[in-house]
Amino acid sequence: MLIDPNAIDPTDYGLLLAAAFVVLEGVLIPHMALASHAAASQATDALKRLNRGAAGILAGTAAWIATHAVRPRRLLPVRQPNIPL
Repeated sequence: MLIDPNAIDPTDYGLLLAAAFVVLEGVLIPHMALASHAAASQATDALKRLNRGAAGILAGTAAWIATHAVRPRRLLPVRQPNIPL
């Protein structure tokens, strides 16, 4: 696991939230600017390339998450008490 959830306190949670926000904004703002430029110039080929690139990034991210997902822990077998009948 990348980060142990039990080791995160509120300060660490705030830092993770801020880091995620900065990364998402750093990716989404240029994407919106490129999409706006492509839509304004009516360049359908550029818009198609932009959409395909974004779809590829999303598919790659989904594949990475799916392959690195944490497997659920196996529960220990429950022992039944010996109750005389």
